[in-house]
Amino acid sequence: MLMYVSIVESDRFIAITVNQGQTHRAFISSRMVDSMTPGALRGVLAHEYGHVVSMHPFKQATLLGLVASVKLSFGVPLGAVVVILLAYLFMLREWEYVADAAAVERTSKSDVLDAFGQYQAIAGEKNMSVFNEFFSGHPSFHRRVAAISAMAPAPSN
Repeated sequence: MLMYVSIVESDRFIAITVNQGQTHRAFISSRMVDSMTPGALRGVLAHEYGHVVSMHPFKQATLLGLVASVKLSFGVPLGAVVVILLAYLFMLREWEYVADAAAVERTSKSDVLDAFGQYQAIAGEKNMSVFNEFFSGHPSFHRRVAAISAMAPAPSN
């Protein structure tokens, strides 16, 4: 799978990947590029590529299109919308763990953990509460770092 990378002029710390026909494009902020070490940037880009190989951008677009078409065609009660939203956020959080694991396989635990450490230090990101995490599309940093740290070391050749 092919992924192009574009640097977006921004003071925010962002990295996101979208479907682009038969390929994908990762957008990464200039602040990330200017602030992070090469190893941490490898970790970030490997994470974004983890989304690509797991087809997350395609799955997300398909799911959102399906939900929108059902909503427009049949209407959906408010309670169902809340349940769908919470299930969607849970799915996004799970995909972050999948992309993290793929990044570790593609680079190293060190690169991926450096990316988290540098992101937290530079962006000043605080760890979110369990309540806030429940309504977020990303798991908290401490849960992601714990999951990466618990991964078995890659077999040496």
